[in-house]
Amino acid sequence: MAHIFDTNLRFTGATSPLASNYTCGAGSTVLVLGIVTGGSTARAGGAPTYNGVALTQAGSTQKAAASPETVVEMFYLLAPPTGSSLSISVPNTGTASLFVQASTYKSGTGISALDIATGGNNTGTNPLVAITTGSDGCAIVAVVGSGAQTWAPSARNGTQLNDTDDGSFGDGNQYLMQSAHGAQNMGWTFGTSEDWAIVVAAFKETLVVNVNNTSAVTESVSLNVPGYSLSVNKSDSTTITENVVRLIENYVINVSDSSAVTENVVLLVENYAINVSDSSAVTESVTVFINETDTPSINVSDSTTITENITVFINETDTPSINVSDSSTITEDIVISLTGGLFIVNVSDSTTVTDSTTQILEGGLSVSDSTTVTDSTSLSLPLLLLSVSDSSTLSEVTA
Repeated sequence: MAHIFDTNLRFTGATSPLASNYTCGAGSTVLVLGIVTGGSTARAGGAPTYNGVALTQAGSTQKAAASPETVVEMFYLLAPPTGSSLSISVPNTGTASLFVQASTYKSGTGISALDIATGGNNTGTNPLVAITTGSDGCAIVAVVGSGAQTWAPSARNGTQLNDTDDGSFGDGNQYLMQSAHGAQNMGWTFGTSEDWAIVVAAFKETLVVNVNNTSAVTESVSLNVPGYSLSVNKSDSTTITENVVRLIENYVINVSDSSAVTENVVLLVENYAINVSDSSAVTESVTVFINETDTPSINVSDSTTITENITVFINETDTPSINVSDSSTITEDIVISLTGGLFIVNVSDSTTVTDSTTQILEGGLSVSDSTTVTDSTSLSLPLLLLSVSDSSTLSEVTA
């Protein structure tokens, strides 16, 4: 899946506010505004709105450090209303000359989220800012202001939205649909040395499930979609069962006030997290094939029973971790094939901690304030760390 372009509109003026109607097409998941202010003084008045809803600034306001002739901003709105001509209103209490580019994009999952935003400024030729995304399928949007007397770039990294010579300066906007995450330059080819400022933002695809006040929740997802986030948020549920088979980068489950949580996942991911509060039973069974700087983690507070069963194949600088507080019983069963990584289990204020591990890694054990500590280790590999505080019983068996 990936983002696709929807539509765009450019409008200018020096009124307070500066407003124009705009229609987000059906299925649009993010509205982006690039704003260039003429002169060295930043626009005043606060965030723009769409149909009365305030947009969020992406990155920071940019202008050249020496003799700036433009000031550049970017704002965005996730899940904008679609299908109707509604007002974009840009506050402008100083009645500065504004040059606004609106554009909208559609996520293949139906939901967009900000991945990363950055910016830069300088004086020189070929204005450019590099951005490094963390998710596949991002829509990357960039806006530039240049002090060029004749702004006419010959090329750009993405698809042109506009490049306009505004007299004593110029403005430009572009977008790029990035298939695979990573570093991407967003710049303009312009051979005349001038002051310039750029803001760039990348928007990723995401999938969110929100469930509140239910007695039984079963979530089964089967996906093979690189580079987007799956987030499941549940509150006030009695039973939650999550079964996921997928190939994605970011996966988060947040559970509050639940009596039973069961998580069964087979995945190829970069970031995996489960957060559980006020639960009486948590069962986690995960098979993970992870590369690069992956960080699976499970965080549990105020639980009576926690069972964790993980099979993990991890490379490079991975750091899976399990953090448990205020629990009476914790059972951890882990099978890990790990190269150059780190596995950590941290337990505080627990009555019983049992860790049975079969793996290929170097062994390390750190225990404080425990009555019984058993460490049986037969291994040869990178690193296993167990840290336990205020526990009555700790058993560590490794083969």
